[in-house]
Formats: sequence, C-alpha cells, structure tokens
Amino acid sequence: MSHSSFPDKRRRIFLTGASGVVGQALLARLDPASVTCLVREKTTPLPATATVVGDILLPRFGLSGEQFHDLAQSIDCVVHGAAVTDFNGADELILRTNVRGVDSILELTAAANVPLYHISTAFVRPGKANGAELQEPTYALSKREAERLVRESGLRHVIIRPSIVIGDSQSGKIARFQGFH
Repeated sequence: MSHSSFPDKRRRIFLTGASGVVGQALLARLDPASVTCLVREKTTPLPATATVVGDILLPRFGLSGEQFHDLAQSIDCVVHGAAVTDFNGADELILRTNVRGVDSILELTAAANVPLYHISTAFVRPGKANGAELQEPTYALSKREAERLVRESGLRHVIIRPSIVIGDSQSGKIARFQGFH
C-alpha cells in the first residue's frame, strides 16, 4: 500500500469488524468512499470501500512497516469493532481477539495521532461486587479488559457500549443472528 492508494483528501475512517453485525450496520450508514476496512481476506465484499488485508491478531496487522506507516498517514480516525462475540466460543480465541487484538489498534491510533472509537458491549460491568469476584462470560471479561487497555493508553478515545443488538429498528434486518430473537 502506498499513499497513492488513498489519493483524495477526504476524511477517512479506518474500520475493523466491517463484516460483523455492528460493523455492517455502521458501514451501511457511512459514505463508503470515506472508509478503509481491515479485512482478513481480499475476497471480503465491501462495495466502494478501500480495504487493507490484514489480521487483527498480528503485530501491525501483519503489514510491513512501510504499509503500516502509509495506513497511519491516510486516516482521520479509527473505529474498532472487530471482536469475537460468541458467548460460547473458545476462551483463548475470545481473549486473544478481543484483548490482544487491541494492541495493533492502539499502535495505529498513536502513529496516526487520531481519535479511537472503541466499540465494546453493554455487558461490561465492574469485576467485583461488594468485594467478591463476579462470574461472567469470557466475552464480557475480554471486553472489560480491552476497555481498560484503551483507557490506560493515553490516546484520545471514546468507548461505545451498544445495547443488545437484535437488528435494524425499521426493517429488523441483521447481518447474523447471535442468539434468541
């Protein structure tokens, strides 16, 4: 990737998780020409958006130093929505994706010197109640830990906690069912 990949001076949003439920809904409301999406595979269909093929779990998304620098120079904000949202998924994958996946996001946000909009969950709560540890799904624990990393990063950020996502309020459309609806 080079600067020529992003020739115009329009505001550019770097979005992770564009293929997920919240990401798809968000992408549908944004000007696709202003979005660059991180995708795992080149075949991910995201019409009219620029894409960067990379992996949230790899340092700098698996990009070369030059590619990472070029990406940082081409964006105006980061919207991080990539996550494993399966309450019954493998604990290791959930923690690795939702917590360690934030590392490259924070590095990019710092390199670009732009604000970070971190999409979390309504299920985040304090880890203790009346001094006792709470039992909670790994998903909720992972999102709370990711929020802590974002807050402690010193970067400009907003943590967004969507309520329980069940579909579009008008049409009921949802990218993928995630539980009882």
